[in-house]
Amino acid sequence: MDDNVFDAIQLVGDIISIRKKGKNSLNVKEVKITDKGFINLVTSVRELIESLISSNGSWKDNNNLYLMNIAKESVSIVKGYKYLSIDDKKRLIMLVIDKIIEKEIENSDMNQDIKIKLLTGIEEIVEPTIELAIRAVKGELNSKNSIGAIIGICLSAIFICTKKKSN
Repeated sequence: MDDNVFDAIQLVGDIISIRKKGKNSLNVKEVKITDKGFINLVTSVRELIESLISSNGSWKDNNNLYLMNIAKESVSIVKGYKYLSIDDKKRLIMLVIDKIIEKEIENSDMNQDIKIKLLTGIEEIVEPTIELAIRAVKGELNSKNSIGAIIGICLSAIFICTKKKSN
């Protein structure tokens, strides 16, 4: 293992440490999911969870506008961390989303089937959507209409995932 590996994102309890390594210094910014910059993402994730609960865990039947809102809010957050790599930006957002979901599951009485579908969808639908959105903003996708491409890919992923599970 390389001793020079730098872990820019660390989770300690409910605090996420975002570290920037300089030539002779280390700057650390600590954030919580309740901070002002994250509140819109928290709201979007909670709305997605409510939509999934009302659609009995079906990603196909829920309101996918919430997924687009999560992608939009994620991009808004990571724009402020230009020094982070794409993987670190995605990791930051996924830590926040995982923490929100953990708390929502802990405080709810949703049935086990919906919990499984929620967690599976976060891994198979939300995480790739966030990565695509971050890459599009960074200019890594070669499309004149990156946002349209992202929406198309996200909706395709939703329908593919739900189709596989129903067969």
